[in-house]
Amino acid sequence: MKELKANYDKPIISKHYPINERQPTKRWVIAQARPEKLTIMLNDCTEVAYHSVIDAVKKLYLRPNEVYYERDLKKDKSQGSLGMHSFITPIFYWVLYCEFTYTYAVDFAFYNCPYEAELRKMLRPFPLDRQAKAKELQPNFKTFYQNVLKIQDPAFLHSL
Repeated sequence: MKELKANYDKPIISKHYPINERQPTKRWVIAQARPEKLTIMLNDCTEVAYHSVIDAVKKLYLRPNEVYYERDLKKDKSQGSLGMHSFITPIFYWVLYCEFTYTYAVDFAFYNCPYEAELRKMLRPFPLDRQAKAKELQPNFKTFYQNVLKIQDPAFLHSL
C-alpha cells in the first residue's frame, strides 16, 4: 500500500486554490480617482487643514526633547488601506484616514493638553468642523501613547 505524505509547507486548500497576496489599493488613491469633484475638493481641503494643525503644534506647542510619533501612511504598503497619516504626542492625538465613503476624516483626542482651547479653535472652520471627530482612546490616553512608543519602529519617533 502506498503511503500518503502530507505537505506541511502549505495547507491543501492554499496549494490548490492559491490566494492572491496582492496588497489592496490605498483608499485615498481610489478617492482621488473618483469622478465626484466636490468630494475631491473636500478631501484636499481636509488634508491641508490637517497638516496645518500639525505645523502649528510643532512650531508653537511642542517642547524640546518631547517625543512624538509621526508617520505618513499614504505610500506605506505595510499598513492598512484606510490610514493616511498619524501624529501622536503625549497630550494630543491626531490621525487622518480615508473612510469607506471615500471622504477623508480626522480623529483627535486630548490628554491634559494646555493648548487644547487653541487647537479646538482650529477645528471650528470648514472642513475640520465636519471631518474631525473626538475619539476615546482605549484603555486610556496615557497607556495608548506608551504602547505606541513600545511597538512602533524608532524611525517614526521624533523630538524637536
